[in-house]
Amino acid sequence: MAEREIAHMIQDFFIYFNSWMRHQYKKHSSNQDFTLAQYKVLFIIKDLRVSNMSLLSDIAEVSKGTMTTMLNKLVEEEYVKRTSSFKDRRSIYVSLTDKGEKKVEEMHSKFMLSMIEIIESTSKEEKEKLLQGIIALNNLFKSKGSQ
Repeated sequence: MAEREIAHMIQDFFIYFNSWMRHQYKKHSSNQDFTLAQYKVLFIIKDLRVSNMSLLSDIAEVSKGTMTTMLNKLVEEEYVKRTSSFKDRRSIYVSLTDKGEKKVEEMHSKFMLSMIEIIESTSKEEKEKLLQGIIALNNLFKSKGSQ
């Protein structure tokens, strides 16, 4: 199989998986006040524990202005808190509140159950192929991440 064909298949997978994730978000979101992007930001903050605006904007691939708007809503709803740095009061850090932690855990559990349902519908051989493929993709893109 040619490299170009593999690249197209990876791109197609990314598009299909993102579409599936958007569908799962709509299906499981009890609070339609949040956008999918805001949920992604909550998940990123959970992974980082504490983050500054620049890093958060970079990871979420949005401008600092867009991130500020998203965070304003999340702070207002008490899912995220802002804290000034002790060393430099101009530096602002964000972290999840207890309410934010609970919301992320709730959505994560729902997403995981949806994925498990799909995986359970496959044969043992398909599960093994899926696992090997995911391991290979993870290893490939982890090692090439900054290139």
